[in-house]
Amino acid sequence: MKLIAIIGSFSFVMGITVGVMGLILKRLSQEITTTHRNNLHKRVKYHRAQYKAGMVMNKALLVMAIVTLALFGYAVKTAHLPPASVSYHEVFYKDNTTVVFVEKDGWGLFEIDLKPKVKDFELSMSFPKGTEYLVEYNGKQYNGTNEFKVKVTKGGTMYVHFKVPLDIVNSIYHQNGKAEIKVHMEKIPFWRDDYTLHLIPRKED
Repeated sequence: MKLIAIIGSFSFVMGITVGVMGLILKRLSQEITTTHRNNLHKRVKYHRAQYKAGMVMNKALLVMAIVTLALFGYAVKTAHLPPASVSYHEVFYKDNTTVVFVEKDGWGLFEIDLKPKVKDFELSMSFPKGTEYLVEYNGKQYNGTNEFKVKVTKGGTMYVHFKVPLDIVNSIYHQNGKAEIKVHMEKIPFWRDDYTLHLIPRKED
């Protein structure tokens, strides 16, 4: 009987012990799960924060890139680096204006000495509508009306002869009319220069 009682007591104690151990293990499992969840949540929050920071950084870089491109485009557009050193003959200054004389028959002339700073830039001239021109440059002659364009490959003197229509001549001589020749030089992206030559009557002394 004592043996049975001892065995029963031992079984009871073992049952309690197993139950307690089960509760302890369950609690530990819950704590481990909670800790894991907390760590996972922290990692998710961390990665979300990194993702948001990355998005903010990408937006900032995009804005900086757009601003940089805009500034570069503005600099290119407004750059004013002459592609050549230029000096004129038969061109004068009157009342702070660059002028070229036109005869009563419509003829006029001027010369341009060109010393290129870069190779192969484009030089163009826009004359009053209906104006005929003859341009001599480096052994070649160019005839045309209204617009002249040539690629400058080396230095030299450009001789420009032009004949303005008589209606413009009459306007210049008798009606204080305005007419001009525009000279433009350019090589993309930075080289650019412009001159405006105003046509005025040659008055007799």
